[in-house]
Amino acid sequence: MNKLNNEITSLTDICLAATLSTLQQPILRLEKITPTKAQFLFKKTVELDKLIEAYWNNSLKVSPIEFFNNLKNIKSRLYSE
Repeated sequence: MNKLNNEITSLTDICLAATLSTLQQPILRLEKITPTKAQFLFKKTVELDKLIEAYWNNSLKVSPIEFFNNLKNIKSRLYSE
C-alpha cells in the first residue's frame, strides 16, 4: 500500500481492490504500471483504512459472487485499456 497524499490511497493488490470494491469503496482510477502490474486508486477515508486493516487481519466477510464479479470487472477494465 502506498499513500500518494492525504486524499488518495494507492494499492497494487488486485484481490484487495476487488474486496474494497465489493464493500462499496469505489476505485477512483486504474493505472497500469507495467503490462503485468496495475495501481488502484481509492479515496482515503478512515473507513477505507479500517477495511484494509480488517482485510490483512482476515476478519472481513464478503459475498463470494460479488467479489468474483468485481474481480472480473476490474480485469476487464485493465485489459480493455
